[in-house]
Amino acid sequence: MPEINLLHSLEEKVLNAINRDEINKALELVQEFVRQVVNDSRATANVFGSEKLDRLCLEIGKAFGKKQIEAAPTTGYVDEGVDAVVSIASHLEGYGGHTLVLEDVIKAQPDKSHIVLVTDLFNLIDAEKLSERFSEISQLRVAPRGNAQEKLNWLAEQLNSISPARIFLFNHHQDAVAIAGIQSWLGVAKVAFYHHADHNLCLGVHLPKTIHIDPHNIGYYNCREHEGLLDNKYVPLIVEDKGSRSVDCAFLQEGILRTCSAGSYGKFASPYVYSYVEIISKRLALRDGIHFHIGNFPEGVFESISNSLREQGIDANRFIHVSHVPSLWSFLVENRVDLYISSFPLGGGRAAIESMGSGTPLLIHQSSLSRFHGGIDLAYHQAFVWSDSAEFGRHIASLTPEMLAEHSYCARQYYELNHLPSSLMTGIDCLFNKNDMVNSLPPPLKNYRPDYLQRYLHFRSLEDDLLRSQEVVLAAKDDELHQLRSTIQKMSSSYSWRITAPLRWVVRLFK
Repeated sequence: MPEINLLHSLEEKVLNAINRDEINKALELVQEFVRQVVNDSRATANVFGSEKLDRLCLEIGKAFGKKQIEAAPTTGYVDEGVDAVVSIASHLEGYGGHTLVLEDVIKAQPDKSHIVLVTDLFNLIDAEKLSERFSEISQLRVAPRGNAQEKLNWLAEQLNSISPARIFLFNHHQDAVAIAGIQSWLGVAKVAFYHHADHNLCLGVHLPKTIHIDPHNIGYYNCREHEGLLDNKYVPLIVEDKGSRSVDCAFLQEGILRTCSAGSYGKFASPYVYSYVEIISKRLALRDGIHFHIGNFPEGVFESISNSLREQGIDANRFIHVSHVPSLWSFLVENRVDLYISSFPLGGGRAAIESMGSGTPLLIHQSSLSRFHGGIDLAYHQAFVWSDSAEFGRHIASLTPEMLAEHSYCARQYYELNHLPSSLMTGIDCLFNKNDMVNSLPPPLKNYRPDYLQRYLHFRSLEDDLLRSQEVVLAAKDDELHQLRSTIQKMSSSYSWRITAPLRWVVRLFK
């Protein structure tokens, strides 16, 4: 396991592995390093890219190419008449926002033929099921299960056989295979890095000869100001327009409040000053009605939430869990949801857009940890914003039908102005046809004033928890060592041990 605090040590190990032709080891060293950073909550929204790590991946790709790839292109762009567009992804899920974004980018280029290459970083993909899903818009090819070098070899063979004119990178944070595999194509095909894994360290952020795409205002300005990417491009997130809720559909019907949250469990489960159970309990305690939660829970979590609600005297049946829905947008409209409560501590960009497009008012969290955590900059200007539990409660308690109707109008207007599907098609067309004059700017960032004391206390709490866990491990090891010493002492003082001692001495003598 590489030292998480010594980047130069990682670099030395990777280069040594390359020199020994240990390509798989070099890839795994980089992937494990990034995985450790991503899993450290202190890095979230603080570490985004690394020129050094990207260079290491390209060095791996270069070394691999010299030894393994004979047919790799070398000079000039591929013929512009070639229509093939390749999208490289690490992992795809049935209803993940990342998968939906990939589909949107493919649909925005209807005059091209599309092939999706999936490295299957985690060796988990059901290729047959996913191929059926993509069948109408793209071919889908999934790397066979195996180690990193085997996947790199597969990716190189695929790219060489296709010779694409355009390549989109949709890689996950630690996918060194995707970045190493693209090395031979930089400056050959037109390569675009779609920065969707934007809240943490991601390989590929600093790739040369690449169009860097940021899909929202937070990422766009962050990459410019903090990563020094002065030529990055903004291409907005979009969602197909399924129509807003009817003006005849009044809010707070029957005097009850219908709220909803959606997202993977990871968006709610990170250590944070406010827990999801605490906040949703407050919402259900303050107003009659129901709360929908859309998204899979790990085993036992739903039962734990239900038990917590009962202990607070709240009917657990008012918390309704829905594992997944084909369209969050349609669900909000069909179930007459009055207010969408965005996920926290990590917000969901696409979910917020679906909420606004459907004309559903939005209550979004302003986190003191970073802009990326809550995602207030993605919402319409008048959106309800809460920074602490008391403010959340005040919003819930003060909602009126008139207030919600006004917010519904503002949300829908913001969607129409910024997130219609035509904006994605126009944006991609401008990128590849060298029409830089049309490169649009994202909406401006909102005024952000975090509570720095709260931020300090959060990270101090994480450090205290880490120290306590280390003390528990050390105590357990001390206990194990004590038991082992006690066992040895009992054995050595036993009668059988003493009478066999001469025999053991003779055996050692004749070895």
